[in-house]
Amino acid sequence: MEARKRAARRRMANIAPSALNGGAGVDPGFLSGLKKAPGSQEWHWEGPRQTMPPKNAAADILPQWLWSPPPPPLDIPKPKDPPIVSTPKPSKASQHATQVMERFKQCKSLPALRKFASEEGIDLKSYSRLAFHQLLVSDQPVTVLLSFLSDPNLNDKKAQNLKYFLDWQLKHSIQGNETHDIVTDLVHWMKYQQSVNRIAGDDLLHIVRFSRRAAKLVKDDKLNFKLAEVIMDVTSNMDGLRDDIKYSILENLFDNLSLGPGSQQWHQLGLRILRGLPEGVICQMEKSVTNFTFRTLQLVGSSSAANVEEALDQTISPLFHFLPENTLHSVICKVSELLLQKGSNRHQLVSQDGIVLNHWFGLLKAHDLLSAMSIDDPESGMLLLLQDRDVPTIASFLRHLTDEQNALFILQSWCRGQAETVQDLRERLHERPSLFAYSQALVVLKESGLLSPELFPKLFGLLQAMDRSDAILQILKDVNVHWVEIPVSAVVQSARDHNDHYSRLIFQSDPRISPEDYPEFAIDLIRNAAISPHFLWLTTNDTRRVSPLASGNRWKKVRSKFYGKLAISFAQAQQHSSRVMFRFVYRCYELHRMERLGLLDDQLVKALVHVCVTLRMQRMERISIVMLRWLLHIVKVTEGEESALVIDQLVYDWQSRYTKDHHLWLDERRRAVHGPSGETLHQKHVDRLAELEDDIYGPHGLCSEADRLRIGAGAHPEDLRCNDLNE
Repeated sequence: MEARKRAARRRMANIAPSALNGGAGVDPGFLSGLKKAPGSQEWHWEGPRQTMPPKNAAADILPQWLWSPPPPPLDIPKPKDPPIVSTPKPSKASQHATQVMERFKQCKSLPALRKFASEEGIDLKSYSRLAFHQLLVSDQPVTVLLSFLSDPNLNDKKAQNLKYFLDWQLKHSIQGNETHDIVTDLVHWMKYQQSVNRIAGDDLLHIVRFSRRAAKLVKDDKLNFKLAEVIMDVTSNMDGLRDDIKYSILENLFDNLSLGPGSQQWHQLGLRILRGLPEGVICQMEKSVTNFTFRTLQLVGSSSAANVEEALDQTISPLFHFLPENTLHSVICKVSELLLQKGSNRHQLVSQDGIVLNHWFGLLKAHDLLSAMSIDDPESGMLLLLQDRDVPTIASFLRHLTDEQNALFILQSWCRGQAETVQDLRERLHERPSLFAYSQALVVLKESGLLSPELFPKLFGLLQAMDRSDAILQILKDVNVHWVEIPVSAVVQSARDHNDHYSRLIFQSDPRISPEDYPEFAIDLIRNAAISPHFLWLTTNDTRRVSPLASGNRWKKVRSKFYGKLAISFAQAQQHSSRVMFRFVYRCYELHRMERLGLLDDQLVKALVHVCVTLRMQRMERISIVMLRWLLHIVKVTEGEESALVIDQLVYDWQSRYTKDHHLWLDERRRAVHGPSGETLHQKHVDRLAELEDDIYGPHGLCSEADRLRIGAGAHPEDLRCNDLNE
């Protein structure tokens, strides 16, 4: 390191002062201070100490990689003085605009506004919002508003202006006279807008909400009703009104009516609104409907009508379809109190011509209805309710009963036709309050001699109307009385209306159904799709217990005929798939073989041919080779070899035609989807499959001919046809 420094000093000493950049850019005082000692080649400084080399001398002496230029000085801008803004003089246009606005603010009426617009030549429509706020503070805001909204040139944002005005008027107008004028002018304005068909749904919604708040200030019921009637007419006759806005308007309007005085006109208008609303909207108006009903009851109670029941029939009865279930009991209580106040007897409330029975029968449970009418003896009240009533009316009432003992009491009292009770029946009912109680009641009635042949079919119809099929079947099975009086069609109809278990009980209980007639009823049920096909599994074994007298050859013929009819009825049922129909027909064939009934019935063979061949041809389905071989064997044994050959030839012709048509259809579909390239690829695939088939099933293939015929894969139909017939 020291050697390098000494070499550098020697090189610097050999440089003459004049060679330092030619003396350019070097301070002359610096050069004059350099001296060379005598007898020496080194330079040394002998100049003044205060003289310093210039700042850029290092750039001339030192190499570039040892020197870097100094950073430039920072350029800090000086703060500028704020500009002097001079206030310009107002121009003539701005002065004119100020004068126009001042004149506009002085306009307090619509004629003044129109005159101002014509003089200045401006469009008043652009000033509609500002003009509306300006006119609100005038002396006659109602008249100005209606004329403002009726002007066709000022129809911008009418709904917002109307809502703003109505809200503003309710806040600032406390006197009833001003609100009365507003409602009056609104009625006239709505009629005018309806005539020109220029009113919007939002305007109606704002007016309805305003009318509800204004009704507290306006004491004129006729005017309020007139406004509500006009709103209803406009809403009903408006075209293109959205359903949600329409239902909202009617709902708010009905809320106003429920708080109204409750006059006859208000009641009719409320019914009109309810009939125009869907059920979902009415369910959300339970409180309003209840208030409206009680207001109507107050109206009827305060009226001096001679016939109170007729007044209730006209007012309350139509409302029962809209009342919620939790308020029916309270409404009936109020009605019964009102009728008792008017001098009606409690038992007259449930008489033949009573208002309660005619319109509220079946709406409530028996105990709730009788307790609401404050009837002390429920049993006598029930007898009055059921006295001289037809079967559908009694059935609709008995459906709502939960206490079975009371239902049985009603049943036996109705059958007996008198108000006295049967002590024996009461004891039996208390002992066995179960589903068998109906049959027990009939047993008591039969023992007491009250059950006549003329009454039993009527009772059967009553139980059918009540949907009590279990009671019907227990009567038919346990009691077994007066079978002759019940038509067979009624038994079959009852089986059609209920499930398989009930149908089987009916067939077991009716002694008139002989083994020969039994298949007719079962086939009729199957053909009419009254029961499911599983009825076969439930009834095949039950037929053995229908009549124990059928035995021997006669029994076998009956059973064979029965299976044949069941099979053909299943084969003719088109509502099931081919696979399901084959299963049921094969079930008949299997049961026939299990019971060893001999040769198959002709109808059973026809059913097998239909579900195996004919039905599949009709539905364009593939015919199984295994199923065909099994069918040809059966036909050959039962019908002969010629019939089997005919069926085989028919299937062979159809199968080849079906295969050809199927390939044509596939080719057309492939051409439509993939084009000619698809056909080429498909042909290559077919050729490859043919080569594989030759390798496996060919003369030198892996599979012998016996195996080929046994498997049935790739065999010619002619070979299969011959082998099937030789078996």
